[in-house]
Amino acid sequence: MPRIAVYILFSFTLTALLLSALPGAARAQDYNPYIAPEQQAQDMGSKKADDVYNRLPPDIQAELMAEAEFVHNFCETQDMFSSLHDCRCVAAKFLDRRILDYNPLVDPLSLADQVAEECPNEAGAAGYGYKQCTGLYGWQMPYGLEEFCGCYGRHFAKLYMENPGSYMPKLTGIGSASALKCAKEIENNPLKPRLSTDQ
Repeated sequence: MPRIAVYILFSFTLTALLLSALPGAARAQDYNPYIAPEQQAQDMGSKKADDVYNRLPPDIQAELMAEAEFVHNFCETQDMFSSLHDCRCVAAKFLDRRILDYNPLVDPLSLADQVAEECPNEAGAAGYGYKQCTGLYGWQMPYGLEEFCGCYGRHFAKLYMENPGSYMPKLTGIGSASALKCAKEIENNPLKPRLSTDQ
């Protein structure tokens, strides 16, 4: 079957299934007071996507899974992106969004970028921050680099998790804030002469 015909069939099938899906994706028996509301909303979204997916023709299911695998594999090959995002989460969120809001004009990688901020990777962000710190300040610190950059990585991850976003101006701002925080906490730091001059 030609690809455009598959897209048209897929769009019609999804529309029909979404209209016929019970609005009870958030049924009373699914409610759990011990889970945060935003997490429950995500889980219920996944249940609805699963319901729609299970009713799709096998060839459409296979195409969706191939796209999700492509997104996951691409994520894993991008050093910065995979450090800051959980690639399995990105692929899962991509698949949910692709199923529930299908648009053949949206490129898979563009959609993956849209959902990526829902999948921050705290440990990876700390490692990214540490690596960034050693690259920036290693030449200035003959000793004490590990302590300072460990602090930098921890603050970087904390600030990133509070407001994730992997575009460079934002990451630069997080890095600057992390360096300033650590300069106040650690005696031996690369900003010490500059801070002394500013005072």
